[in-house]
Amino acid sequence: MGGLVTAAVRRCRIAPSSPIWAAANTVPNPGVPLDGAIVVLQRIGALWTVMDVGTSEVGCTAPASVQHDLGLECP
Repeated sequence: MGGLVTAAVRRCRIAPSSPIWAAANTVPNPGVPLDGAIVVLQRIGALWTVMDVGTSEVGCTAPASVQHDLGLECP
């Protein structure tokens, strides 16, 4: 039996400047007391690895071109 699905994944995108980087937004399902978040991933070999998750300053360790491509807001 699977677990309870609490959020949907929206707006998946891969950075054109470096296609080993990607980001997606999560949106909580109705009635779920969670905030939406941004997930930043990096492909290492054949696997996508979560590098950062959060609501602000997410993915700021990625290269500047990747931050721009993925629409990440970093100081």
